[in-house]
Amino acid sequence: MTVPLLSVQSVSEVALLQPFFGGLPFILDVKDPEAGTLGAPRPHVLAGIAARVGGRCPLSIALGDLGYQPGTAALAAQAALTYKPSYLKVGLNLPGPARMATEVLAAVQEVLTEQGAETLLVAAGYGDYRRQGTLSPSGMIEAAVAGGATIVLLDTFSKQGETLFDHLPPSELAQVISEAHAAGLGIGLAGALGPSEVPALLEIEPDFLGFRGCLTCGHRSDTLDPQRVRALLHCFDGR
Repeated sequence: MTVPLLSVQSVSEVALLQPFFGGLPFILDVKDPEAGTLGAPRPHVLAGIAARVGGRCPLSIALGDLGYQPGTAALAAQAALTYKPSYLKVGLNLPGPARMATEVLAAVQEVLTEQGAETLLVAAGYGDYRRQGTLSPSGMIEAAVAGGATIVLLDTFSKQGETLFDHLPPSELAQVISEAHAAGLGIGLAGALGPSEVPALLEIEPDFLGFRGCLTCGHRSDTLDPQRVRALLHCFDGR
């Protein structure tokens, strides 16, 4: 089953989502949209959100769009584990070869292992990799397996109105999903997605789909609109 992942940036947005807790399952993702595709939230914001959620749904935390910074990634992961997330997302803003991305992921996974955490490591890359000069989906899968990640995520680095489909059509995404599953990985898709893209995406069966911009009334850093959240979640009903 494909699970929606809804990104929030504040305690007030979690409050707006409270009516949806206990309904259709979803993952609550915490990030700072102003700090990049996978911008890391500030500690006090994260603490407030985690307290407000209170374990009522799985929590995902973005650690940033990182370059070759294994130590920085490990320190961020150790701090984030304070809030008992189900998922940690590491943005791999790196060129090939996959070795550098593998080292960043392995540094985070080492922290998870040392802490005995049940948190799953998400290796996040970019569907617009050709433009950005970052790892291809196959390179991401290779790095994820070697670095100990459990899930790969394809997002878009650019947030200028293009969707993931503008860079990877459904047929190509289906191949990536198949490759990830064959490697024993879960896979998520994101990147300016909205209700109009959901039917085609559900057909190719990713493990989760991430949303932010379509849940606001304007820019992705604007506040969530509960009506838009309801409309999106309705797309997942009755699958």
